[in-house]
Amino acid sequence: MSSLQAFADFWSGRSTREQLLALAVASLVAVLVVLLGIRGAWSTLDRLDREIDRLSSDLVNFNYQVARRQSVEDRFKAVANQHSSAWSESEIRDRLRQEIYRLANRVPPELDADGIPLSTNSNSGTLVSIPKLGQGRLNAGGEGFREYQITVQIPPAPVTDMLAFLERLQGSPQSLRLDRIDMRRDPAQNHVRADVDISRIIVDTATLPDFRPLEPASWTMEGCSAEKNGEGHLVLQAQEAGARAWLPITLPAGMTFDMDIQIHSRDPIRLSVAAGAISMTGDKGLVLDGTDPHQLIQLRFTAPSGTGQDTHVDGPFIVFENTNDTIQIERIAVIPVAAS
Repeated sequence: MSSLQAFADFWSGRSTREQLLALAVASLVAVLVVLLGIRGAWSTLDRLDREIDRLSSDLVNFNYQVARRQSVEDRFKAVANQHSSAWSESEIRDRLRQEIYRLANRVPPELDADGIPLSTNSNSGTLVSIPKLGQGRLNAGGEGFREYQITVQIPPAPVTDMLAFLERLQGSPQSLRLDRIDMRRDPAQNHVRADVDISRIIVDTATLPDFRPLEPASWTMEGCSAEKNGEGHLVLQAQEAGARAWLPITLPAGMTFDMDIQIHSRDPIRLSVAAGAISMTGDKGLVLDGTDPHQLIQLRFTAPSGTGQDTHVDGPFIVFENTNDTIQIERIAVIPVAAS
């Protein structure tokens, strides 16, 4: 009370003008504090709004990518079926020539189920005339593909027809690439001639079996359960210590593969690829301690050689350490490794 009494005595000892001035200063300080608080709140709200907009945009983008994933995979399979690494150089050359002649028609003939032209000529006439095609060359390309390149010399043709032909080459289902285009026009004519270097991409991978790694029914389990969550990811949960789960798959014998696994888990888990209960990725495989819950795991292995062309492996082979340990698998891909 002495402090309050001292303040009251001090206040009563001030003149009216001094008291009004003190109240005005106190009011200004209070208003300033309130304005600073409001400004900070608005800044926080603005930051949260921007974060919400960013997350909403990411969510829409991710949903679009998920929706497009199946169509992209189907499209890749369709293209890969037309680009077999088992083809010889002469087969690649013949198919490329057929496609060039087909696209040179004003109305190109249809393709069969394997992407091979039903005919190289139609009754519609030609868009551009193609002389006899010479030899091309087969290049190594990058990892997982090869390239066959050929040079086409196109005689003079109307500009619109020439551009339409080049556009057709770009859109061909045979994955053609125009490496060089040299067009020249005769000053006395409205026609152009062109020299074009065309490359065809040949997928240099083996065709893998079609399996559904994120379907619970595809897995074999001992002491654990499996279900798909709302995002379409596979969730495996141990019901006892030492529980195991594995995905049986069939692969070409003797080939080397990379198995990419996108996972999310905070529990200690062991991952490997096995054949006949024997790990092909080290004695214990890859041991995860849960410190980094979201990871992209890559396991390289060589499928065992056998009497047939195919062999069976269990991958990924998952071993749980404790009861209720959980792993969420978001994606599994098996990728052949190109021979060096």
